[in-house]
Amino acid sequence: MLNNNSFLQMFTKDPVIGFLSLHEHEKTEYQGSLLITNLAGTPLEFRCTQPIIPDAIQRSLYGTGLLEYLGVEVCGRPLIRSAKLKSKCIFIEQSFLMALNDYVSRPIVFVREFRGEEPPSPITLKYPYQSDVVKPYQQDLNLLQIAQKDVIALKTKDFVTQLAHKINFVESFDRMRQAVQNLSQLTLPSPER
Repeated sequence: MLNNNSFLQMFTKDPVIGFLSLHEHEKTEYQGSLLITNLAGTPLEFRCTQPIIPDAIQRSLYGTGLLEYLGVEVCGRPLIRSAKLKSKCIFIEQSFLMALNDYVSRPIVFVREFRGEEPPSPITLKYPYQSDVVKPYQQDLNLLQIAQKDVIALKTKDFVTQLAHKINFVESFDRMRQAVQNLSQLTLPSPER
């Protein structure tokens, strides 16, 4: 586990962060993607998997664990391993990707936006985690809910608060979805005339 000082120090040496997501297409096809950016949100590297179509046997064998298996084993670990730039922190938008903590030494931080009027909804994880609320410096932005395995260090919360001033987390995940969608349209065969 990282102490408070080492978390911020690692960003001064190699200031890149990662965003990892599993994209679902019509509940039949899945693709993982990894976006590496600098601290200003500028893309430095983007990777995605080929579309994955689980068959009926895999669906029945994995059951409710299918998304975690696809997101962690089939997509997440290979994408992180193959990245040329090694991000020091990886943000995720799907709680089942927190299982990457068992395989990756970098901090995995779940982040999602919510409106300040209501409390954030609980996160369902199968191991201990801590959740907290981050208020971006800009008043017009929604609050962020963050979660990390075990305990969130105060420096982690401070770092996410500072980063939220420069990076729109939701928009970063939206850019990834759009890139994956654009790539899938490029690989579709053109209609015959």
